[in-house]
Amino acid sequence: MKHLALAATAVAAVLTLIAGCASPTPATPSAPTKQVHQLWKISASLVGTPTIVDDTIVSYAQASHQLVVAAWNLADGKLLWSADATTSSEAPGIELGVTTVTVKEKTFVAFLTKWTNNTWPGLVVADIRTGPRKKDAPLVMWASSTPRACSDGNAFCVLGYRPFAPRKQLNLRIDPLAPALKTERSDGLPPNSRLLGYDIFATETRPPHGVEHLGRVQHGKITWQRPYTDVYGKASSSDYGWAWRDTDGDIIAGIGYPELCTFTTKAGEKFKTCDDTHGRMVGLNHDTGATVWTVDGVDTCPSASMLDATSEDRIIICRNTEGSSTYRLEDGWWELQSRTRRAELIAIKHQTGEILWHTDLGTFTGTSEDADFVSSGDHLLLKINDTTNIYDLATGEATPADASAKLMCVRERSPLRLQRLGEKRRYEYNIGTDVEPCDGRGRTIADTAVEWVPEAGIDAGDDRWLLPTPGSMTLVELT
Repeated sequence: MKHLALAATAVAAVLTLIAGCASPTPATPSAPTKQVHQLWKISASLVGTPTIVDDTIVSYAQASHQLVVAAWNLADGKLLWSADATTSSEAPGIELGVTTVTVKEKTFVAFLTKWTNNTWPGLVVADIRTGPRKKDAPLVMWASSTPRACSDGNAFCVLGYRPFAPRKQLNLRIDPLAPALKTERSDGLPPNSRLLGYDIFATETRPPHGVEHLGRVQHGKITWQRPYTDVYGKASSSDYGWAWRDTDGDIIAGIGYPELCTFTTKAGEKFKTCDDTHGRMVGLNHDTGATVWTVDGVDTCPSASMLDATSEDRIIICRNTEGSSTYRLEDGWWELQSRTRRAELIAIKHQTGEILWHTDLGTFTGTSEDADFVSSGDHLLLKINDTTNIYDLATGEATPADASAKLMCVRERSPLRLQRLGEKRRYEYNIGTDVEPCDGRGRTIADTAVEWVPEAGIDAGDDRWLLPTPGSMTLVELT
């Protein structure tokens, strides 16, 4: 996730073909010089990725199937505080996660909450160590986005509405030292749009009322803007998912998808079958938005963790040469019923779009996902149809993986059903992943391999690493 901003809406799950991980070498790693020492482990139903600032951990979490923001003491894992939270009107498929801002040696978190004294929700700014102050009333607003750090890092920015202008969407700025809603004119998104990653946005207009646009905003001004379908082709929309890689020089690379589906009804049940070969990755000139290169059939393979293997000069990605998925409508949601894919692993040169190498991954079917592994920058481990191979990312060469290898697996958390702001209906929200030790077949094991801890964990300083483990958080030390 270091290089890619990933999201997908609830109407189209992120395309899941295979799961990626990497091993530091194709052979069994040499004996480590350090050992893993567990400092503490606590129960925690995390939502998103925890943030560590000095001696405090802060994160979204869930309690009784409701969203909260909580903070823990890093030294011993003790809960410092928790507070009820709510969602914005942002797309449910976007992974929830807290943002912090540090000003004058104090760190703050901003989040939305229901306020019993008002029909509108409120925004709360809290010191991550001590939590919300009871005497401070929430700042009343209708949020179109979750709070994020402004570009200067000194305040929170959020897109939304205020009670005195309920039809005018505004970019708002909140100073954590003196919380108040102020209109932000030099930093923020255009009205009626959403951030896709970095400074790239998409508008929320859709036919027949208008055309969706892709664009870049800098210092509150649009530097370029293009119809979304001009970039990603017929029937494409950010509603079907997106992925953007960090800039490398003057090129920014992003994936977009169409939804090319046929709909049928059988015995009173509704089905849709979608062609999965039309994802597209583009390299755009960051300053002008002009398309420099295009690679069709691209998919994310599917996990963002795999894309951490992407280096500065190349992008490691999958390309579908064949593929279709069938879904059944259940309680208003399209549930995956069957899938058939044939794909290849490719390396794309970031500046030019040249394909440096490609490796056939074969054909795979079914609805279940194989194990997803933590990756490194040199090798990638993929399990397809119960066969696990290690791929050298310099050449694409595959080596069979040892079934007894000690690795770290990524486990997708079950979606959390929450009410989207302004709606009574509950939607499935993407709440992120956990990690745990596993073998070369993706089966859970007890022993944690020391060499995988820095790849899987969150750096807590002093050779300590926080591991978001299933249903818990674990702090370990390498000694």
